[in-house]
Amino acid sequence: MPEGLALVPCDADGLTVKRMRMHDGTFREDLHFDAIPCEIHECETMQDCLYEAMLLHAGFLQGTAERAFDMTLEYLRLRKQFDAPIGSFQALQHRATEIKVQLELSRAAIDAAASALDGGLTERLSMAILRARSRAGGLARLVAREAVQMHGAIGFTDEADIGLFVRKLMVEAGQFAPEYQLRAEFMSLREAAA
Repeated sequence: MPEGLALVPCDADGLTVKRMRMHDGTFREDLHFDAIPCEIHECETMQDCLYEAMLLHAGFLQGTAERAFDMTLEYLRLRKQFDAPIGSFQALQHRATEIKVQLELSRAAIDAAASALDGGLTERLSMAILRARSRAGGLARLVAREAVQMHGAIGFTDEADIGLFVRKLMVEAGQFAPEYQLRAEFMSLREAAA
């Protein structure tokens, strides 16, 4: 089957469009194609475009996770328990430190992939992008989980802004593919390059 782009009218026979409400309140369309005759327009750079979009999405996840982490740190400074800010508790400091380490590792992977992008798409660049996107997805899930834990029950409500970030991170973390699929693709490229 040829790869490329196909233009399909929205009222074509065999096309089913199902609107899905996402957990963060946004909507996505799920398209199902059943034997729709169409012309495939070749696109030699389609895979390149998908990898670049993956890298941009990794940057989006990184920025959203950083903002959610900043909001969580601010909450740890303000919320008091036993007459002390909860951020002074060692257990929460260790958890926050782990997030900070993962933020920096994700940022480094994204920066390396973005720098390599200037050299053109190669197998090594594809691997760098897959690594960056995988790290950013894992980071998004980690920050979302920890933000809810550190905020307590209010962390998942609409009354607290962090709840909006948590839901956005959880929805967007799976965009393109879950981390285990990205890692599997990375490993197959690595084995082919060896």
